[in-house]
Amino acid sequence: MLAGLDYAEEKGFHTLVSCLRLPLPSRRSCRAPLRGGAKIRFRLACAASGGRTHHIVALWPTRLREKLRRALEEGLRKVGQFQQETGCAQVEWFFRERDPFFNVNTPEDLLLAREWLTTRPEP
Repeated sequence: MLAGLDYAEEKGFHTLVSCLRLPLPSRRSCRAPLRGGAKIRFRLACAASGGRTHHIVALWPTRLREKLRRALEEGLRKVGQFQQETGCAQVEWFFRERDPFFNVNTPEDLLLAREWLTTRPEP
């Protein structure tokens, strides 16, 4: 994340959009980060769904670079802890049946994911 923030700052962006785990239809909304002229000031924000926080799906202001760098130098290795200490806003993604951030961790999860991919997606 820090490397991404450093790169975004170097290229003149003020926000890094972390879309590593966004649901496929939502990836289209993750365009380039905001460039120099944008006058949007916000704190760190991350996605949440089904009672869980998805720390890696987030908007990171590049102004947090040095704070993150110091936290890493002090041994912090948990993104969620950094976000909590920084005051991360959570944006809830609502769903009916299929959590858009469903993780495939077990053979059973894989079977369920395959089933979902072969049925009509939720509107």
